[in-house]
Amino acid sequence: MQHGEIYDLDNTIYRDPKNKNAIFLEAAIQAAVQLISGMSEEAARHHASTSYRDYGTDFAVFVEKFGLDESVVHPLYHTLAMEHIFADVQPDERTLSHFEDRVRAKVPFSIVTHGSQDWLIYALRKMGLDQLFDPKLLFAVDHPAINYAYKHQSLSPFKITAQAMGIDDLRRVRVFEDSRTNLRMAHSGGAETVLVHWGADTPDKMDGQFICRKVSHVSDYTI
Repeated sequence: MQHGEIYDLDNTIYRDPKNKNAIFLEAAIQAAVQLISGMSEEAARHHASTSYRDYGTDFAVFVEKFGLDESVVHPLYHTLAMEHIFADVQPDERTLSHFEDRVRAKVPFSIVTHGSQDWLIYALRKMGLDQLFDPKLLFAVDHPAINYAYKHQSLSPFKITAQAMGIDDLRRVRVFEDSRTNLRMAHSGGAETVLVHWGADTPDKMDGQFICRKVSHVSDYTI
């Protein structure tokens, strides 16, 4: 039976830049300064510098401690980082061919990402992939259907995305991710899981329990 495919975006379809962490940290600082009255850049830097360790993202401290609405700070944070993260991203023939093969084979494919919806659209345009993806199958965490349900915490992003492809059973879904925590969740729902590691895999003894296959690049998985 034909599988549908769900792709992560960041560091899965394209490779993160080496200065990603610095870019996101600066974006969190600037978002806090813009959104919190009286917040100095120095104070914002102090809080953001430990936010990833304590809360999982550079901006989360401003939601947890300062009461910012995630639906406001999350898209701004990504907008501020967007041009810098994708500055050197260009169309890649291997990636284009990978998705063109899916179109020809009539394999449904989609994206669910922890970025913003604007971030997702911008990235696809930079990669020259926007015409290959069905807009109805593009889900960022701020999409109304996802509503800030994160992939490492819930199966709902995978289930919602699968259902949009007309698939009700995650056992008929193949998930491509660079994140082991996201893959562990997807596997718990029955999905086939593919770790994308860009040739820099650091194997873990638990990998065999929830990772079905490892590839250096999405195009290494052929159909």
